[in-house]
Amino acid sequence: MTIRISDGRLLGPLMEALQDAGCAAARVGDDRCRVSAVATDEVQAYLELRFFARAWALGHGADVQVEV
Repeated sequence: MTIRISDGRLLGPLMEALQDAGCAAARVGDDRCRVSAVATDEVQAYLELRFFARAWALGHGADVQVEV
């Protein structure tokens, strides 16, 4: 899955938060990263990742899009 963040300066801190939560994250652009999440299926992984990323972004004044 890929996460795009509205403020590219926050991508590094978001990736650190994802890694602290047990996800593998790799930068693939100035404002996006590819993420692998551990879950029982892809739908569950997407929902959990979307919830986490949106909650984190709201707390940091940004917006995110999670793409499968």
